[in-house]
Amino acid sequence: MKKVIKYLCLACITLILLQSCDKEEFEDNNFIRNDFIKSEVSNDKVISKYKYNDIGKISETEGLYFFNRYFYNNDGKLINSETAADLSLLYSSLPIEKTELMTNENSTISSRQIFKYDENGNLSEIENYFIKDNEFELRSKQSFEFVNGKIARRNLHNEKGKVTQFNVYEYDTKGNVKNEKYYSFLFSESTESRLISENSFKYDNKKNPFIIFNELGNPGLYTNQNNVIEEKTIRHEETTGFDKNSTSKTSYEYNRNSFPTKVITENSEYEYKY
Repeated sequence: MKKVIKYLCLACITLILLQSCDKEEFEDNNFIRNDFIKSEVSNDKVISKYKYNDIGKISETEGLYFFNRYFYNNDGKLINSETAADLSLLYSSLPIEKTELMTNENSTISSRQIFKYDENGNLSEIENYFIKDNEFELRSKQSFEFVNGKIARRNLHNEKGKVTQFNVYEYDTKGNVKNEKYYSFLFSESTESRLISENSFKYDNKKNPFIIFNELGNPGLYTNQNNVIEEKTIRHEETTGFDKNSTSKTSYEYNRNSFPTKVITENSEYEYKY
C-alpha cells in the first residue's frame, strides 16, 4: 500500500523538485541517481537486478534464486521486507543452471521481515516470519545493541525469544567493519556461548554501491563505506571442507565516480552496471 501511495504522489514530488531546484541542482540529483547499481553481470548473463523507489531507496531485487521487495513508512524508514526463494538448491545434488530472474510477476512470497525502531530511531528488532498453511508464522527475531550510533552486537533469537547466536562488530575510523566475531550457544553444553569464527577485513578507498541496503541491520557489506579487498577468517570450530585459517582477496576496476564496475576474485569475475 505504501508503494502505491508513493506512485500517486510522484507528480507532486516532481513539481516540487522543478520548483525548488535550478537546472544545475536538478542535473546533480539525476547524476547521483545514476550512481545506483542497476544490475550484476557474470559471463555476459544478468544474475541480479536492482530497482529503486521515488525517494531513492531500494524497492526490489531480482535474482536467479531470490526475489525481494521493500516497503517504507512516510518518514522513509524501512518497515517491511518480503522474500521469495527458489529452494531447488537445497534439494538437488547437481548444479542447477538458471537463466530467468525471479521477479514480482513469477514468484511467490515465502517469508517476511518486520522492522521495529526505538524512541531514538535506532533499529531495535527484526521479526522473521515464514509462510505456513497460507499464513505467516513468527519463527525467529533479531535484536541489536548500538555503540556510538553503530551496531555493536546483533542477536538471533529463536521462536521462544531465547538468544541462540550473536555477532559482535568492530569498526574502523571510516565506518567499515574491521572485525566480526560469531558466537553460538548451539554448540555448547554449558550456558556459555562459544566463539565459532572471526573475520577481519581490509578495504580500498572507493565507494561501496551496496550501502543502499544499510537499513537491513546486517553490518559489513551492506553498511561499509568502502569495498573489501581482503578477508581473513579464523574458524575456531572444525568445519568439514574448510581450512581453520583462510584468506581471500578481491580486486576491482572502477568508474570515474569511484564505484566498482568489475569484481575479480580467485574463482569468479563479474560486473556491476549503473
